[in-house]
Amino acid sequence: PESFIDRTVDDLKTKLKDDNVILGLSGGVDSSVAAVLLDKAIGDNLYCVFVNNGLLRKNEYEEVLEQYIGMGLNVKGVDSSKLFIESLNGVTDPEKKRKIIGNMFVEVFEQESKKIKNAKWLAQGTIYPDVIESISVKGPSATIKSHHNVGGLPEKMNLKVVEPLKMLFKDEVRRIGRSLKMDSEILNRHPFPGPGLGIRILGEVDSESVRLIQEADKIYIDGLKEWDLYDKIWQAGSILLPVKSVGVMGDERTYEECVALRAVESTDGMTADWVNLPYQFLQEILKQIELELSKEDPDLAKTVETSTLSSFSRTRSVISFGTFVLGLLTMLGSYIVQPVIAMAGFALMAVSGYVFVRNTKALLKAENINEWNFKQVYSVIRNKDTSRQTK
Repeated sequence: PESFIDRTVDDLKTKLKDDNVILGLSGGVDSSVAAVLLDKAIGDNLYCVFVNNGLLRKNEYEEVLEQYIGMGLNVKGVDSSKLFIESLNGVTDPEKKRKIIGNMFVEVFEQESKKIKNAKWLAQGTIYPDVIESISVKGPSATIKSHHNVGGLPEKMNLKVVEPLKMLFKDEVRRIGRSLKMDSEILNRHPFPGPGLGIRILGEVDSESVRLIQEADKIYIDGLKEWDLYDKIWQAGSILLPVKSVGVMGDERTYEECVALRAVESTDGMTADWVNLPYQFLQEILKQIELELSKEDPDLAKTVETSTLSSFSRTRSVISFGTFVLGLLTMLGSYIVQPVIAMAGFALMAVSGYVFVRNTKALLKAENINEWNFKQVYSVIRNKDTSRQTK
């Protein structure tokens, strides 16, 4: 690593000379290591730009920007989240999303470059897997997907490109970062797609879908760290699926969005295998996601809050009705043989009948049913829809 650092820094000094360079930071390992290498080579002539495309993880823009400032980098934050999300309106194809986001990045960088005198270069944290997946370079390799930092640069762009990590793999980049004494929190951060959550939302992108996946992803990633699983996984993330699923919350039927939790292990980013996460971990995380996201949705939160209570009410109604019938049979069966048992049966029937009527009236009131008959009582206790729609 040390020899690569020395050789790269010397090459950058020779190539860039006194030109100013604008670097697009993403918050990931690659662009961060590239920034430190360039900073060693050209110092104050490096102008870093960290763009908030609205598709980052929750709170990532503020936290990472502060982290870069703490590293001593000359960095500027640009919040273009509204512009990016609006440009994706109605787009569902992942490749189209990538190109739209890539072109938007280029436009933002071009605008920022005009504010910097003598800016002639655009530096990027492109690594070899990005190149292989995007453009056939050394030997036959098919184009798998476009990257905003290799395949999305239009010919009209007025900046030349410098990519100091272009021939390295992810594990090699991390070794370079350790040799540069970089913070382990940056170096161990999981790879995050350039287009961000835009391609982890497998459907249309809007502010609500972004919010949902940000919340779910934060719970998932925080959980991995708490369970000491994060550093054992190469990449983990939450995926918002383009479908809804019928489920049960308490004893209410729900029809809500589906989130998939993905975790893979790899070394070079070219091949990967799924990670066998503990079932107990998955169970706890899924419960957290369900509860936390329901708090953000007033209707769903109401369902979560009331469904358990109504479940107890229905149970009490069923038990009390059964007890009522048992008391009636006891009273009738023993009236002639033993009057005392008959009286006990009558008392049991009276108490259970009172509980049954009270709970059933409460259930009917919760269902906004004022006038009721046997059919409605039966439907409510069985939790069948009457005139309402279940959230």
